[in-house]
Amino acid sequence: MELPYTIFALGDAHLHRIQTSEGKVRRRSRVALVLRSPLARRARFGRSVRPERILTRAVRPLPLAPRRAQMFIMSELASQLFDEGPIKFAADLRAGRYVRTHTVDPDVLHTCAVLGAPDEHHGGGKDGVTLLPAASVEEILVDRRRRDLVQPFKLMMLKIASQEATKLLASGDELDLEAALPVALDAVERAQEIFKPSPAIERFPHYLLAARANLALRRARECEDFLSLASWLVLKRPDDATHEMRGDLARMFGQLRSAQGEGEEALRRFAEDVYWRAEAHGPEDPRTTSGYYALSRQFAKNGDDARALSCTTPIVDAWYDACVSGAFFFALVPIRARRRGERRSLRTFAGVSLRPGSLAFNPDTPRRLSTPLLTPFNSTPTFARMERTSAVLGAKLSEALRVVRTPPAKTLPFHRAGLLEMIDMLEDVLETRRAALGDRDPSLGDCRVAAGLALVKAGGAEATARARLHFEEARVEYDEGERERLGILRRAVELVGEYRSPTK
Repeated sequence: MELPYTIFALGDAHLHRIQTSEGKVRRRSRVALVLRSPLARRARFGRSVRPERILTRAVRPLPLAPRRAQMFIMSELASQLFDEGPIKFAADLRAGRYVRTHTVDPDVLHTCAVLGAPDEHHGGGKDGVTLLPAASVEEILVDRRRRDLVQPFKLMMLKIASQEATKLLASGDELDLEAALPVALDAVERAQEIFKPSPAIERFPHYLLAARANLALRRARECEDFLSLASWLVLKRPDDATHEMRGDLARMFGQLRSAQGEGEEALRRFAEDVYWRAEAHGPEDPRTTSGYYALSRQFAKNGDDARALSCTTPIVDAWYDACVSGAFFFALVPIRARRRGERRSLRTFAGVSLRPGSLAFNPDTPRRLSTPLLTPFNSTPTFARMERTSAVLGAKLSEALRVVRTPPAKTLPFHRAGLLEMIDMLEDVLETRRAALGDRDPSLGDCRVAAGLALVKAGGAEATARARLHFEEARVEYDEGERERLGILRRAVELVGEYRSPTK
């Protein structure tokens, strides 16, 4: 059986890393957190301590799932990086006492043969393949004075560790969540080694990743430690900390406080997340809607269903506009400029056209909303009026929501995995609004059209099938008077092929 592998580009060489049960996977049982700033020390200890203090705390034992080792093929390393024969190179490895694994596993041998790895023994009658862990490869590069490859190798290993931890966390499986923690800690250690001197803002995403891994295992104290380190970096390097980074930090604090049962503090943090994302992209950009979604879920958790529902309105509007106005759909219907405070929507009274050349077009005609808008963009949103939240933060959030509106994005600014995650968010918002507003509310049609067009953008047979179902349901949820919306829906259906009209 051929084992999974990845191609590892290093200089002009293209090495293969095989996933195998052969070899040992190092497991860290301790992690050192350097808390040098007053902010981080107060967050951790509640008082000031010496700046040189290093907190070294044993990580509680975890029932970690066995991980498959990621091993390099020694013969590839010898021939591609050092232009040597495998036999001579193997002798040098033995003399240097590098950690290595010699295996005769049939799957490993078969995989090496398929990949075209050079034969280690040249028909000498011996079987087996020598595998090297990443630590040994790094030591060999240093000892053989290939310093031009040491830093790229370290950066690539850091990137791989971060990607692996992120993938494990995204799966949601309990065993994967347990396996993600040591990988995330490995990424933190590599980042601390590579990015010097401290404070280095490049460590920020790796601290957040470790915080996520700890929070996924309900390790709140350890999660807060890493968030304190990330906060310290933002405090020390404010010019290098982007709005997105500040938003990510606020959201992680919100998730932590929510897990700890501190609902009001969680709301404050999620509102701060919305503020920073609105600063970065605009309040009506799809990238900001994940902040509204976090607020909605927290309001629902706190028992405030009205505010939870109101937070879903900008989500539907932003995604509908972004999808309908996207590069793959932007020429469908011209959208007139809105006055401040109007809903970002094409829905009007029956028979009224929004085309500027239409005789029925009247810019002074009030717009009909499918549901009462509890958080109009031209007033302080309800989620910014919380008695125990910061007045300054509420003012900043209101200011961000009143900024001049930016035109809709020409493309959806997500990679496929992120786009599918946002589609899941839209479908959850759809069910929330259905439960509160009933099955025939027109805003459900907007949500379905947005989700369907996003699925078309994502591509794939399964996504296209889901998009077709959304379009069929949207036809039922729109009234006959929604002519503009129905026209958009008919055009959307053309993107997924022949449309079979459902029975109303």
